[in-house]
Amino acid sequence: MKKLLLLPLLGSLLLGCNFASDDDYDNMAEEMCDCWQSINDNVSRDFKTAMVEAADEGEDLQVTMQRFQATYPRVAQNDLNAIAEIESADFNNCLTDIETKYNEVYSTDSEEQRQKKLLSFIKKKKNCEVLYAFAKYEMYME
Repeated sequence: MKKLLLLPLLGSLLLGCNFASDDDYDNMAEEMCDCWQSINDNVSRDFKTAMVEAADEGEDLQVTMQRFQATYPRVAQNDLNAIAEIESADFNNCLTDIETKYNEVYSTDSEEQRQKKLLSFIKKKKNCEVLYAFAKYEMYME
């Protein structure tokens, strides 16, 4: 599985000139969820549930995906095809646009604190389960 590079994005944001507010975190989470919307819409509910549970329990998402694929081969193939969108230029451009937009926002929090705070805002968003699972997994698997 390709390293999603979410953490460098999450860590590099909120380092600029304007002090970060909860609204900034909420808006960034919303915009990141928008980037992931197509992926989130095209994976099964069972896949989302499995990914969130695995991330919350600190399990390896690759192992979880393999187990899911063995249990639900037809559904899993569609889910994995949807996840492959992370390789697309549109997806990567979307994340780059967010990085550029929030580059001038500042926080005195550590990188880890910024990541955790943003993750907490992502978790609250509806239809953002896949981003939450992958971001949490990547944050704690470094």
